[in-house]
Amino acid sequence: MKRSHKIINGIYIAFFLALIIVSGVIVFGSDQTVWEARKSEVVRCGEYAMDSFYSYTNTLLVPLSDEQIHTLEKRTQSLMTQMVQKVTIHDVCPEGAEELEEYQIRSTFLRMKGKSAGMEVLCRADYQGTAYYISLQADFTDLSAKSLKTRRIYAGAAAAVILFGGAFFILLNLLWIETDKSKKFMENFNHELKTPLTSILGYTEILQSMSLTEDERKHALDALSFEATRLNHLSTQMLNIFITQNEKPELSAVAASDIAGELEIPLDALSEKYDVPYTIRFEEETILCSKDLLLLLITNLADNAFKATVNAERKDPVVVEGKRSNGGYLISVRDHGIGISKQHIKRITEPFYREDKARSRAQGGAGLGLALCSEIAQMHGSALSFASRKGSGTRVSFELKRSGV
Repeated sequence: MKRSHKIINGIYIAFFLALIIVSGVIVFGSDQTVWEARKSEVVRCGEYAMDSFYSYTNTLLVPLSDEQIHTLEKRTQSLMTQMVQKVTIHDVCPEGAEELEEYQIRSTFLRMKGKSAGMEVLCRADYQGTAYYISLQADFTDLSAKSLKTRRIYAGAAAAVILFGGAFFILLNLLWIETDKSKKFMENFNHELKTPLTSILGYTEILQSMSLTEDERKHALDALSFEATRLNHLSTQMLNIFITQNEKPELSAVAASDIAGELEIPLDALSEKYDVPYTIRFEEETILCSKDLLLLLITNLADNAFKATVNAERKDPVVVEGKRSNGGYLISVRDHGIGISKQHIKRITEPFYREDKARSRAQGGAGLGLALCSEIAQMHGSALSFASRKGSGTRVSFELKRSGV
């Protein structure tokens, strides 16, 4: 990925994270502000209740009776019905309020019935030497429900932002990847096309403008033939890839022995061309495939295997094998040639990608063979699997469906 794309990705991710964090701070901050405001209102109610108590007792000259306390409770609660649900006055010190002094207020959040949240405000007021404790209980169920609803809305909005933002991020990067692939493909294609054309133009100019000996003339014509063959091979491979990418083949039941029989002619030709022996063995089975495409796939893999064996220390036979596997039919092409480095295997099926560009060009390759093989395997619902070690050979395999399974 280009550096500019990485920078844009970083800015994009940072923007969305900042958006989620800032909106979260705003939402939860606002929520906290509402809770603090409600808490302050209930505390003010406690102050008012204490003032009410002193105002009422200032008119009395006798100790408070139970009836007077009850009257004072009802009077106080009637004035703050929206904020406080329960007001009680008692002369027994509640647990934990021993250190509460006169005129002092203590507020405590508490859990009320069920899952309701609430708050208790406890005030101390002294009258005729007796400490009275005024308790106000406020139910925050409505506030708790609103807070929960707000948090759920925020969580849903954040999830939606992450989901759609993530989807857009993935699509954007896939688009960049495909664009980069297309650009790289065109650059490689242009290079592969330009190299033989330059050679052809150069040798043509030599033949037209210079006096050559018979050997020099033959060398120039051989070079022209080689480069023309490369161009023809390149165009054929490009056409085959285009066809496989744009047409869905019809798979039919074919006997594995028929595939093995038709492979003998091209494998004999490759064996003679590279002076490398081969063995072929296919277990009897009926497989689902496009016969012509499967033959092209195996032949291309075998061609690579023969090429890899030419430069090996020992010219052990190339092995083309087909055998039944769990629910399928495994076809493999194995050689004991030069092998493929581990770091190259993951990119080996990319168009125009070659581990050894100089050797590949010398053998007339354009780096499209394995790309074509990969496309054909995918059309059969399979994929190429590579097992290789440098200097020890390569095994390429893929699995096809068996007919009737």
